[in-house]
Amino acid sequence: MSKYDLTPDDICLTDIDGNQIAGSKPRSSELLLHLEIYKAVPQAKAVVHCHPPHATAYAITGCLPPSLIIPEFEVIVGRVAVAPYETPGTMAFAETVLPYVKNHNTVLLANHGIVCWADTVTRAEWCAEVLETYCWTLMIAAQLGSPILRISEQQGADLRALRKKLGLPEFPPESPSDSRLDMPPVNDPRVEAQSPIAFKQPPRSPDADRPERRSPRHRRAE
Repeated sequence: MSKYDLTPDDICLTDIDGNQIAGSKPRSSELLLHLEIYKAVPQAKAVVHCHPPHATAYAITGCLPPSLIIPEFEVIVGRVAVAPYETPGTMAFAETVLPYVKNHNTVLLANHGIVCWADTVTRAEWCAEVLETYCWTLMIAAQLGSPILRISEQQGADLRALRKKLGLPEFPPESPSDSRLDMPPVNDPRVEAQSPIAFKQPPRSPDADRPERRSPRHRRAE
């Protein structure tokens, strides 16, 4: 159905295993993605999945937007990852996000869209909106032909402190491999091979990509 045509009567309810328990319309196959996040991340009480064009442009190129450029992105989102492509609506697709959702609240879905989680629907929607606006703004800035100015590491720490003060989820410090998810310094040879507004996610080990199966937790609203 078109989202414009949806009414409250069209909304269905399922349990944490995906069994439909209310509603006249069948549940979406995309529900599996939401449920896997709920099972893997206890803090997740809402999941938003959508296909905003500028953020999806990053997803279809397998690229990540750099950090430390706009404060709102650092506070609301922080950093993102790219999950590998699988056929939408399948369990394999749902499990692609499991290596990333514990250390990120926003994930780009390769050749598909994005998914965001939070403690409320409103905050999950904020992540989606902030990411889309951020990617859009970076693309516009790249057209100006001038270097993109970055926030210092100390100022970035101040923004992370603000994130904590606002009660937003905290993620573990970046590992040495994760540190490559940031913009390379000017004298880094990789700069020549990458856009100033995008960079490639470093490869993960096979063990890191293997999803960890969890037992169902208490029912959460979607």
